[in-house]
Amino acid sequence: MINYRQARQYLEAFDFKKLFVEVLGWSRPTERARFAPIEVEGEHYRLTPIAELGGMVVFVCEDQSGGEVPEAARRKQIDKRVSELAFEHILIFVDGARTQAVWQWVKREAKQSAKARQHTYTKGQPGDSLLHKLGGIAFDLNELDDDGQVSIATVVGKVAKQFDVDRVIKGLDAAPDRAWYALVTLNRLMFIYFIQKQGYLDGNERYLPQRLQASEARGADRFYRDFLKPLFFEGFALEVDLRPIETRQLIGRVPYLNGGLFMPHRLEVDHGSRIHIPDASFKRLFAFFDRYAWQLDDRPLRADNEINPDVLGYIFEK
Repeated sequence: MINYRQARQYLEAFDFKKLFVEVLGWSRPTERARFAPIEVEGEHYRLTPIAELGGMVVFVCEDQSGGEVPEAARRKQIDKRVSELAFEHILIFVDGARTQAVWQWVKREAKQSAKARQHTYTKGQPGDSLLHKLGGIAFDLNELDDDGQVSIATVVGKVAKQFDVDRVIKGLDAAPDRAWYALVTLNRLMFIYFIQKQGYLDGNERYLPQRLQASEARGADRFYRDFLKPLFFEGFALEVDLRPIETRQLIGRVPYLNGGLFMPHRLEVDHGSRIHIPDASFKRLFAFFDRYAWQLDDRPLRADNEINPDVLGYIFEK
């Protein structure tokens, strides 16, 4: 387990070298990782190695003129140039103002073209998703051999596990739409998780995980379409006597929630029949939620894993 408080401080300060070396347990870069700036289509980019482990090198890449983060096509060209000198690497593209960073790792497959996996961080964001990924590529002493080394296969395996993630939400082509709909869905599920822990959903404090399990027994990847959508739009959004009989039987005793959270979102109106989310995504999410204690009262938090209405409201506000 890494020190997330310290990791967040270094991330917010764009001090990626200390983040990797002091928090993630990577080594300082060797001399072989140092090479001159590169030129791509008339633009010059400075590459600063900040960490290295098992042969994988982490570089910060900056436009020498202090401009913005290069576009995806340009990042691809830069990555190709860097791979000639350090085949396995992570590139962190930053803008001149140090307000945005695009973390990029490229999955290289023998029979397929290279696939760039990216994560954008903007200064001021909590950065929880990125910090979670980085926690998965941390190394401690018991993972090193007697010479303090680790194999490149081990390093690449860890990085791939964190960054080689396919799209969770299908049916939305634009990345901003996927991100926005992910936020909408997370807000709904956090709220449901909170009220289920109070026994308000069919008297079951494990309502969502158990309904997911029952859905999987009926067939694979049907939970979002066959259970959550009826729960959202024909359950919480409608008074009990207005709900279809089959929906009442499906969702059990759940309250009517008069508000906009469970009204169809614009993306659902425009693309509702195309949107799909696999069961595995919900299993991982519910396992993550289960790490927290969801409290109803407004007592001062007694532990880092407690969530009360004030915390939930802060999350929705953000």
